[in-house]
Amino acid sequence: MSLESDARSYIADKLGSSYINHLGWRDMWAFIFQRNNIQKKAFAESYQKSPDFNSWGNEVLVRTSVRRESGMQDECNWEDDERNRRRRDFCEKYEGYEGVCRCE
Repeated sequence: MSLESDARSYIADKLGSSYINHLGWRDMWAFIFQRNNIQKKAFAESYQKSPDFNSWGNEVLVRTSVRRESGMQDECNWEDDERNRRRRDFCEKYEGYEGVCRCE
C-alpha cells in the first residue's frame, strides 16, 4: 500500500516528518510523535533507503523519551461524580479511547 500525496503532505506539514516525502518502495521508516488536543509534536524519526527495487532498506532504530501528557484535569469540565472520577482516572492512564475520553 502506498501513501497518497495528501497523506504525505499531512505527515510532513502537520506532524513534522522530514523523511516522508523521500519514502519509496521497500524503504524503512519509523516516526514517533505525540498528539493531544492542543498540539502535535515530533520526537524522533529514522529512515533507510532501499538499495534497489528487490531489496528492503536496512532496519531503522529509534530511541526517544516521550512524556505522557494527559491534560484531562485542565481540559474537561466533567461533573465531579464517581462515574467521571473513574473516567478521568482511566483516560489519564490509557490512550486511544476517544469515545470515552472526549471532553464533550
